[in-house]
Amino acid sequence: MGSPLRPFAAATALSILFAFSTATAQESEPTDPCATIAAIEVRGNTRMSADAVRFDLELKKGDPWDELRVQREFRRFWERGYFSDLRFFRRCEPQGAVLVIEIKERPTILSVTYEKNKVLGQQQIEDHYKERDFTLSIGTPLDRKKLWRAESLIEELLGAKGYLDPQVKAEIETVSPTARKVTFRIRPGGKTRIRAIDFTGNTAFSDRNLRDQLKLTQARRWWWPFGTKSLYHPLKFGQDVANILEYYRNRGYLDVDVKPPVTDFVTRRDEGAERKALKRIERDREKAEKARQEALAKGEIPDEPALPSTQSVGIIEKKSVALTVPINEGQVYKLGEVKFEGNTVFPGSDLRASLPLKEGALLSDGAIDFGLQRIRALYGTKGYVYAAVSRRFERKEGQPVADVVVEIDEDQAYSVRRIDFVGNNLTQDEVLRREMNVTEGELIDKNALTRSMDKLRQLGYWQPTGEADLQPVTGTSQVDVKVHGEEQSRNEIQVGGGYSELDGGFFLASYSTRNFLGRGDSLNLFAQVGGRASRASIQFVEPWFLGKPYLFSFSIFRRDVDFGRTTDASGQLGRLRQRATGGSVSFGKRIGDYTSAQVEYQYQSIEADTFDISRTFDTTTTRLGTVSPSIWYRNIWPDPYRPTRGYDLRLTLPVTAEPFGADVNYVRPRAEVTVYKPLSKRLFVAAHVEGSWIRKFGTLFRQPGFIDGVPRFDRFYLGGDLLGPRVFETRTISPVQFLQQVDTNGNPVGAPGLAFVGGTKMLLTQFELGFPVGKTATIAGFADAGGVYAAGEDIGWDAARVSAGFEFRVFLPVFQAPIRLIYGWPIKQKDGDRTSSFQFSIGLPF
Repeated sequence: MGSPLRPFAAATALSILFAFSTATAQESEPTDPCATIAAIEVRGNTRMSADAVRFDLELKKGDPWDELRVQREFRRFWERGYFSDLRFFRRCEPQGAVLVIEIKERPTILSVTYEKNKVLGQQQIEDHYKERDFTLSIGTPLDRKKLWRAESLIEELLGAKGYLDPQVKAEIETVSPTARKVTFRIRPGGKTRIRAIDFTGNTAFSDRNLRDQLKLTQARRWWWPFGTKSLYHPLKFGQDVANILEYYRNRGYLDVDVKPPVTDFVTRRDEGAERKALKRIERDREKAEKARQEALAKGEIPDEPALPSTQSVGIIEKKSVALTVPINEGQVYKLGEVKFEGNTVFPGSDLRASLPLKEGALLSDGAIDFGLQRIRALYGTKGYVYAAVSRRFERKEGQPVADVVVEIDEDQAYSVRRIDFVGNNLTQDEVLRREMNVTEGELIDKNALTRSMDKLRQLGYWQPTGEADLQPVTGTSQVDVKVHGEEQSRNEIQVGGGYSELDGGFFLASYSTRNFLGRGDSLNLFAQVGGRASRASIQFVEPWFLGKPYLFSFSIFRRDVDFGRTTDASGQLGRLRQRATGGSVSFGKRIGDYTSAQVEYQYQSIEADTFDISRTFDTTTTRLGTVSPSIWYRNIWPDPYRPTRGYDLRLTLPVTAEPFGADVNYVRPRAEVTVYKPLSKRLFVAAHVEGSWIRKFGTLFRQPGFIDGVPRFDRFYLGGDLLGPRVFETRTISPVQFLQQVDTNGNPVGAPGLAFVGGTKMLLTQFELGFPVGKTATIAGFADAGGVYAAGEDIGWDAARVSAGFEFRVFLPVFQAPIRLIYGWPIKQKDGDRTSSFQFSIGLPF
């Protein structure tokens, strides 16, 4: 009898044998041959090489086949827009998978031309592309979506010019299997002029008041058929509607609603425009044919310009539209309570002081917005530069009263981690950093940062290109301050000649830098030789002496000036010639951001030649030692050489006295005030007033060439392009009197003669209305009035001269000053005054 375990043991053995054989079979089964990319095959390419496609592909030979990666690469290739058809698929080979890429390349754009038309040129179209961040370049694949976009942009540009029904079509011409030529056919259509603008529903303000708020659109005026404001463009009118809403809301009408205008179009055929268009096309075709014949005669292949056919003109219509604008004014609101929400840094009473309206006053939306700006600025002084300040109105039911709720999200206070300057390749960081009113490690003050940018702009040798960029540091309560700018011309080397009314013809050589070695120092070396004037000087200015806001400067100079012969009404002569040698040293200190105080000591020895009508020569030598304390406030911008806003005030008290090394004793105080005020974005007004007087004291020094104890050359004279008033010749506005020349012993020499003697008082006012043109030029209308007065004569209108005219100024970096072309005429003058309608000069008018 067998053992009962034998059947179980046999079954177990068979099971183990089956499992082992199954595992062995699985291990010996061959691997999937398509699991790995063995090769990449490119088909259909013409311009692109297969190697270029493989190089750009992120899938490489030997990579495992991953369906998701293949799909991702397919989408990436397709989105580039290079192909009109694209396929990715796998072919299995014994050695592995072959990734097959079948492509059909888009043809490239060989040329882009725009049909000639009377409205748009190619440059205008391309500039409009740039404004809309769009490009259509030769050599790129042809993309019909881009062509449709180009058509819409051209139509948009035509619409802005008043052509509301333009037709723009991009035509594609096959040049070769891989190249296409694109021509835009442009038919502007007719302009749509606004013949009338009326309002309905307005009771508080007249139609005329509301039309005055329209800045971009206006009805056509019969006496002024030109201009673009009378061309109807819905988008521009929509922008003007915002001005009407602002006008109402600033006067308490918070619920005002301006509806879309009701338009009444009138169309008529413009046969005159059709004839002009046909003549223009015929003329262009004649020119093209002539150019083609000339090219053929030279054996050249002529270009075929894209010219419209006469049939493309068709019927040109002239359209006009009358606009009727419905307005729902609503009621007038007065200010109720002012509430603040979310404020923890400042109490409500401090914030309420920033709002200029009192309870019960007419509620002005603009005044509220102005107050919100002041609140944001207040938070900015404490480092809360990202504080969000908004407002909402809560109208009281049944009452024309609205409360204002100011909502504040304070965020957090930020400190300055670091300050970086970008674009200062020559100027040292320290030179710019010392102008900053914000310091690393301290809370940022937005007002102080704004003043810092103003100070940097006034340096003249490094110009910020925008406002400071604040970059929050992730995970901290700090910001990095980046100031972007660009170097201005810091070195000026001149060798040449020129002419000015004061100096006549001259030859000069000079070297000047406002940023010596990138340290912000000024160094000037100058030499000039001329028929009337010769000068030589060396000047050095250190604005931050010993690293502190102290100014130190010195200069040495030599000048020889012949002011020429001058004649009065009687035809008699007077003459003044100076030869001066001397030097100066100055110390000063900054007081605040825009004010500085300075004391200068100057010593000069002056030889003066004079002669009277008898032509008896005499030479005098005078020593002048002068101490001049002064205070100067200067805050003008955006450019110190082309200011349009700000103030420039200077007070000086020169004292020339024997204790300072002088032969004479007198004081010569002077005050100058200049104000620049913008009237609009493109117009500004400038006003300049200066006055001075001279008075002797102490021992009276007598010698030839002195008038009442004061050297004749140091008395006051006006006239000219630099001294003013303009149009009058230089230094010809002066009191005249009979002079008796005397020698050093006081004995008379020759006969008395009538001559210009200078005055003891002067007052000059100058006014300009300026219009900047581009980035370097300015056109200004001016009116000047000034007078010089003798001792005992009161300042008044009788002795004043007045001139008016126009001035064109263009700033050239090589001169570091504007070139001025002046044309004007005298308004008030005296017999014997000498004037010149045209003057040329280099420098600022005041």
